[in-house]
Amino acid sequence: MTDQSHLQLLVTGLRNASSYKDASEICPQIVRIGQRAVDELVPLLQHSVEYVREHAAKALGDIGDRRAVDPLRATYARDSSWEVRWEATSALGRLGETDALRKALNDPEHHVRLYAASELAKVADGKEVASQLA
Repeated sequence: MTDQSHLQLLVTGLRNASSYKDASEICPQIVRIGQRAVDELVPLLQHSVEYVREHAAKALGDIGDRRAVDPLRATYARDSSWEVRWEATSALGRLGETDALRKALNDPEHHVRLYAASELAKVADGKEVASQLA
């Protein structure tokens, strides 16, 4: 099996995953493929199934390719699922996008806000984070 056909098989598996657990098992295998998987993962950020979108965002953050920044920002801005927004925020944080973390401090879901504050505290002045949360 070629690398490309292996990637296609894994992405198809994620796209058609029948459970969160299945998606969780496929995601690390896609991450191991690395940057070649980015173009295949981006469309999954718009998948109809929440856990597929979550795992696509997670994989993109784990891969660490800057091409994922704009699609992850768009996912954060449009997705109604706080879990997907959390994964998009997490991925953007791993990609060094501190402005995205700052924006997430205003998310309606407290889990997303807490994650953003925690990550910003690691990279920014703690006073900045405290003032934005006040």
